[in-house]
Amino acid sequence: MVTECLSSAMLSTTAEYALRITVFLAEQPDRFYTATDIAARTRVPGGYLYKVIQSLVRGGLLSSQRGQNGGVKLRATADSITLYDVVHTVTPFQRICSCPLELAEHKFALCALHKALDDGYALLEQRLRGITVSQLLQDRENVHFPEAAAGEIAG
Repeated sequence: MVTECLSSAMLSTTAEYALRITVFLAEQPDRFYTATDIAARTRVPGGYLYKVIQSLVRGGLLSSQRGQNGGVKLRATADSITLYDVVHTVTPFQRICSCPLELAEHKFALCALHKALDDGYALLEQRLRGITVSQLLQDRENVHFPEAAAGEIAG
């Protein structure tokens, strides 16, 4: 059997982008980055980037500052932010609590299929709760973002 590999297939594109942004900002947590800086390094499309950043600011994970030295940065420390926090902020986890087909015979218990799917969601949720952003940064060889082109990032 051949398994096809997708980029973050179990997570939405929005969650993937939010994770990239958060990990990138955690590399220099005291520095404010502009959206242009972040887009260049994380390869998150500019229009989408604003939506994700707004969600992360509203969710309390990022702080923003206007003005010449403005931008966004992490609000909390990387060791206090889990991957679950980031994903749940932009695309809240939804568990299967009742039969999606609304079948009467499944009113009080999920069928085997939906129970197995919900168990999978629970495992993913549990795993993401157990990984902090700082843990990802400990393996610096495997967490890096492409260098920006000359003049692309100021400051």
